[in-house]
Amino acid sequence: MKAGFKSIPVNEEQEVKLSGFPAGKISSLQRHGTIYYVYPDLKHDRLLMGGEAELARYHQLVTQQLVPFTSSSSNLEHDWTSSGVWKN
Repeated sequence: MKAGFKSIPVNEEQEVKLSGFPAGKISSLQRHGTIYYVYPDLKHDRLLMGGEAELARYHQLVTQQLVPFTSSSSNLEHDWTSSGVWKN
C-alpha cells in the first residue's frame, strides 16, 4: 500500500467481525497498549492495518490528492478507493 498499511487477508469468520467497523473509513483500535489504525476492505477480503507512521503518510497522500480539487468546487466528491491511495 502506498501509505505503508499492511494488507492482511481475512477469512469468513474474521469478515463477520470486521463488518462491525464503518465501511470506507479508517478506525482505531487498541491492543496490548498499542494503537492500530485499520481499514476493512471486505471487497478484497483483506484488512489494511498500520500505526501512527502509516496514518500520517495516508493523510499526506490524501492532502496531495486534494490539491487539484481545492481550486474547483465542481469536484466535491472523490472516489478515494480508485484514487490510488489504497493501491499497491
